[in-house]
Amino acid sequence: PCFLFAAADEDAFFDRLRALDVLARGGAAFWVDVDLSALGAGRYGELCELLHLHDVTRRDCIVEDTSVTDTKISYYQHYLFLIVDTLLLQAEAQAEARAGARAGATGGAEENAQHAEWETRNLNIILYERACVTLHNGPMPGPAAILARIQDFHAGRLPSAKWIQYVAFDVLVESLLQKIDTVCRDVDVIDQKSVPDDLSSAIDNNAKQAGQGRLLRDMRVARKRLGKLRSSLSSKMETLEYLLQRSSSSSASASSPAASSSSSSSSSSSSSSSS
Repeated sequence: PCFLFAAADEDAFFDRLRALDVLARGGAAFWVDVDLSALGAGRYGELCELLHLHDVTRRDCIVEDTSVTDTKISYYQHYLFLIVDTLLLQAEAQAEARAGARAGATGGAEENAQHAEWETRNLNIILYERACVTLHNGPMPGPAAILARIQDFHAGRLPSAKWIQYVAFDVLVESLLQKIDTVCRDVDVIDQKSVPDDLSSAIDNNAKQAGQGRLLRDMRVARKRLGKLRSSLSSKMETLEYLLQRSSSSSASASSPAASSSSSSSSSSSSSSSS
């Protein structure tokens, strides 16, 4: 089953999470997604206690540098901690675009959004033996797409807790493809604007300078966006390569005669829980 909790249901959510017990062995696998921006004051510490988070993990989840790619992976006693990021318009540009859309005057807002900076938004993944918890600071693409895949392709049943970490890479890379298309269109426009004006045309010098200024601005924005895309995608490739190598090593160890007697397999059932 899937449980969705609004901010008003915060107490019910904490009761449910406490009952699930992320460290319990055996039973059905489950996934919990939490938008930290919706938590009430003082509840983050309580959440961290229920999740048995190390102090470093607590800081990594709540302190987010939106100017750099923050993909990382760490192993702790009870869980694997993984950060996978995507790129969004800066918060100010998003708010302005939403306000403009509500007011019905989208022209200026769309123009500003077109040249606004992108910022990093992290999806923090905490993987336990039979549970996976994802935390993020504000709305972002990823959790809704993951839930849709569970419902559409797995009949609403979670394949396993570990499945979440891999599908997170998939859906967040997918979210970056739209950004790549945007930059490609921007580069095409820059290319068209960079064609020299007809020398015989009488264009005011001030207008020419203004056009050159806009062109340089567009080039700067496109260059910065390409740099962020390159950084985000390359870090994901490195992290995935590490995860796959570790998975292969674990499989080889489990299949060796010396390790087979002490290895135990835990089956992952297929119910999902999300908040």
